[in-house]
Amino acid sequence: MIKDLPVEERPREKGLREGIEELSSRELLAVLLRSGTKGQSVLETADQVIEKAGGVQNLNALSIQQLSEIKGIQKVKALELQASFELARRIYDGRMKQRNVMKRPDDFGIYLRQKIGASHQEEVLAVYLNLSHEIIDSEILFRGTAETSLISPYEILQGALLRHSKRLVIAHNHPSGSCEPSDLDIANTLKLARAAELMDIVLLDHVIVTMQDCFSFHQAGFLNQTADSAF
Repeated sequence: MIKDLPVEERPREKGLREGIEELSSRELLAVLLRSGTKGQSVLETADQVIEKAGGVQNLNALSIQQLSEIKGIQKVKALELQASFELARRIYDGRMKQRNVMKRPDDFGIYLRQKIGASHQEEVLAVYLNLSHEIIDSEILFRGTAETSLISPYEILQGALLRHSKRLVIAHNHPSGSCEPSDLDIANTLKLARAAELMDIVLLDHVIVTMQDCFSFHQAGFLNQTADSAF
């Protein structure tokens, strides 16, 4: 049990004494959990949460149901954990919007996985940028089944026009876990790039993401003619 640990090793006491940045990921999670259960310390519960997620980087993918399956975590506690993960995601998102993040096509990988990589349903995300490649805004344009592909170019480009955005990145996730584009993904990407060019908007990239990986249409050579000069 946590009370059997020396005081200097208990997560809350250690955090207060040494600073929160000195805590390991399991200790940070233990602080959020607050207590374990009969026969199991809060650190052991934290280990189970991390194991169930497949790593700290995937914590925000855990549903309330999945968290509630872990011994000692009730639905209210599961909701509190989800709230903490979502707040961390929004803080990261806000910081990214203040940075010049699109110097290279691969700069967006972590950002996009954080945004939609963990979703269990397909989501289409538009990221609108200015000429300096700073994020103006981002918007989920669609949520649906994994069989549904990109929405119409008109809806995507309308968002860019409303925001006076001249640079655009589109992303969608593959809940199956595979980043390989379908023939329809390729056709829709080229269609969107052509439509954007007519409106003096550059489609910098279309990225397919999962929790662990991503596929860049730009890096694969599909968008070189329209996007190379913009990077």
